[in-house]
Amino acid sequence: MNIFIPILSVFSCTSAPKTEHPEPTFIYVEMEGDVGSAEEPLAFTPVSCKESEDISCISFSVQTLDKNGDPYPFNGNLKVKVRPGRLGANFDPFIKVEDGNWSGEIEYEAAFGPTRVWFTDEGDKDITTERTPTFATGVSDTIHYMIPTISEINNIEDNEINQLLGEFTEVRVEDREVIATVIGTNGFWVTDYTDAEDGNYASMYIYTFSKPSRIRKGYRLSKLTGGNQEYLGTTQLSFPDYIAVDEGHSVPEPFALTDDQLCDEDVMEKYESASVKVENVQIPSTFTSSSEEYLEYLEYGQWPVTINGCPFYADSSVLSYEFNPADHAGQNFDQIQGVITQIWSKWIVVMVDDNGLSIDSTSYQERTTPPEGPRRVLPRNRQ
Repeated sequence: MNIFIPILSVFSCTSAPKTEHPEPTFIYVEMEGDVGSAEEPLAFTPVSCKESEDISCISFSVQTLDKNGDPYPFNGNLKVKVRPGRLGANFDPFIKVEDGNWSGEIEYEAAFGPTRVWFTDEGDKDITTERTPTFATGVSDTIHYMIPTISEINNIEDNEINQLLGEFTEVRVEDREVIATVIGTNGFWVTDYTDAEDGNYASMYIYTFSKPSRIRKGYRLSKLTGGNQEYLGTTQLSFPDYIAVDEGHSVPEPFALTDDQLCDEDVMEKYESASVKVENVQIPSTFTSSSEEYLEYLEYGQWPVTINGCPFYADSSVLSYEFNPADHAGQNFDQIQGVITQIWSKWIVVMVDDNGLSIDSTSYQERTTPPEGPRRVLPRNRQ
């Protein structure tokens, strides 16, 4: 019997000299103040504690530790972050640690759900110090905040942003009456009727990229999350994850907007993405097939109207019959209705069915190509 014995080759090698890792290795974080609980979370915080008497500041203390877990007399800067949420606009994201210790208040805002404050050694604020960062990190215990409602997300002075812009956002819907009002070809619109009086920033567009599934008009949402973005000035959730249930809801009548409301930019923001109806609408007499706006209509599907002298646009691409608005230049309509949206403060009523336009459709020819339903608005020139 042949026995094969493996031959082991032994190679000598010289190990590289070990480089001592700079300290600190760990950062210990403590908090003092009201941090809420999972059962009784703190209110959603659209502003920092320094900007509101209703919000109590939380105090933090930081101690740097070496690799053995012993106090280390570190002198330098640590970078501060809060997730989810953001630091206050006037808060310096670098804190100065002396002899391994720092304590103070961190100003942050728009925190929601389970929130934590992070302290990391990413190098000194003054990069000329050339100190090697250790990337040691310390994280606070959980601070519990309420999940924001649609109104709380949208209600902000700057009309072209929202409280959670750029965040992966969870919307408070489980205990609310958040109802799907319109189902479109690449998304759907919802309104929180719990507190939708006078608009109240309570509506939002959910962009699904293709025909949304598992949801119909009147369904109530019991879960809603997604990437928060501003598309041409309109708040949207993209890549959404949602659960919609049929509870037999009927969608309320569209909000009837008055002339005074239509001419007020701030008021219109409160109705963004809501179903509305407006009366006494006129197509400008200058809107003809030879006008520049007509060329934009052919490209984007939106045509101009004036309501009590206020400029608006309408999108009638959902109509089941052939309708050329230029043929009605100078004509008045009793009303138009649909979803209100905007392109950089140019407000558009996107019709959702044939009821969107008060006109006798029986005298018009049926469209050769069936309409696909209300769509996400297309961009126009920002001028």
